Amino acid sequence: MKTRSPIRHCGGNAPTDAARSNIPDIRGWPIPEPDEGAEVKPKSLLTVPQAAEKLAVSERTVGRMYRSGEIPHVKVRGQVRIDANDIDRYIENHYYTEAV
Repeated sequence: MKTRSPIRHCGGNAPTDAARSNIPDIRGWPIPEPDEGAEVKPKSLLTVPQAAEKLAVSERTVGRMYRSGEIPHVKVRGQVRIDANDIDRYIENHYYTEAV
């Protein structure tokens, strides 16, 4: 009786020895220290409804904004998320103090 191997083949997509030799060996490289006094904060990602509420626009408008590249976005498991800092930056860059 023939048993199946638990190892699955990569379908030819595994790197060849030649390709592997081009990958730098980073073991032993120094890890850069964060700037003194710099605060490392995790990114605060907003859902589309949260971003819409913060901008006081519809979810549809937020969709148009990220699809056009007006605001950056990431996808987490297929769901769009927008960095709260990018929303704040957008507001700052589009803030007018005088009549246009």
